[in-house]
Amino acid sequence: MASYVSRTGPLVAAFGSLFLAPVLARAAADAKPAAEVVEEKVVLGPPPTDFGIQKKDFYADCIKVVNHMRYAVQMEKGNTNIAAVAQSVKDEMLDFVAFYRRFDGINGKQSFSLLYTSINVLAGHYTSYGTKFPVPEKRRKRLLQEFNDVEKNIRKKR
Repeated sequence: MASYVSRTGPLVAAFGSLFLAPVLARAAADAKPAAEVVEEKVVLGPPPTDFGIQKKDFYADCIKVVNHMRYAVQMEKGNTNIAAVAQSVKDEMLDFVAFYRRFDGINGKQSFSLLYTSINVLAGHYTSYGTKFPVPEKRRKRLLQEFNDVEKNIRKKR
């Protein structure tokens, strides 16, 4: 048995160097240098105080809800207003969905379905973690992208 291992050892080493070396070299070439990503802090300004939807103009209510959600999502840990703003945004989101999902002409719009999706994500975060815990970075990026998509659809009246 010892003679078999000693005879195949060089073969295994040669096989590994022939087939693994190009793979490892390609992986090293594909690896990007670790550049420091410095993320700028967003200056939010004073918290909104005009919570609540008007229930008259769908697009105006969409813009209002998106702006309030964007504010709430960007709040950092340690902000003294995070719980109050998050609770107000949560109530506003639920009121928006409860009112507008009843209308056939509205619940089929792209802006409504995208906003409904982002409302579900943010409401799920508040349900799971509470209103005092800020939105994690990965979820924040996703929501901010969805907000941009909602606004694009609102501008197109979709």
